[in-house]
Amino acid sequence: TALMGYLDVVSDPDLPPEAQRMYLDICRNNAQRLKDLTDELFGFFLVFGKQTPEQNLEQFDAAMLLEQILLESREELTSQGFPIELELPEALEGSLLVDLGHLRRVFDNLFSNLRKYADPALPSAIRVAGTGCLLTVTVTNAILATADRVESNKIGLKTCEKLLTAMGGSFRQFRSDDTFTVEVILPLYQA
Repeated sequence: TALMGYLDVVSDPDLPPEAQRMYLDICRNNAQRLKDLTDELFGFFLVFGKQTPEQNLEQFDAAMLLEQILLESREELTSQGFPIELELPEALEGSLLVDLGHLRRVFDNLFSNLRKYADPALPSAIRVAGTGCLLTVTVTNAILATADRVESNKIGLKTCEKLLTAMGGSFRQFRSDDTFTVEVILPLYQA
């Protein structure tokens, strides 16, 4: 409701530009909160609702798909003050059989966690490796000193695991004193 109200205000042609920017920032913040709430609701339903999520599996060129998803995410994270080192293999051959919406949800969850728990003073790393019949995307970040004070129900990570398992893959997470690492593992199909 607040978002719609501010959008009505922004559409006023007599609104000064500085007021318009302020209201657009408020709209952006409200839209992000709405996205966070729907993500949490989706995750809760997925983790505690249906046994297996419905899927629309499609075949994609692995290199092209990951490059698109990860480059977009890196740009967004970098613009938000999180330095990202991205390593994509020069020659990644093969295809993925995935539900594109679910795969995007996995990476949205992972990068949302990075925004909440990663130390922006240190670079985070995203590494892609294709070996034989497996594709692995590893995301590693330094843990923010105050991360333990941020409340978490871990639904996002459980959602990642459930979605990847449903697509024939797996999900692993590792935590040390100062780093957090996740691995997204999917079958890599060769022509």
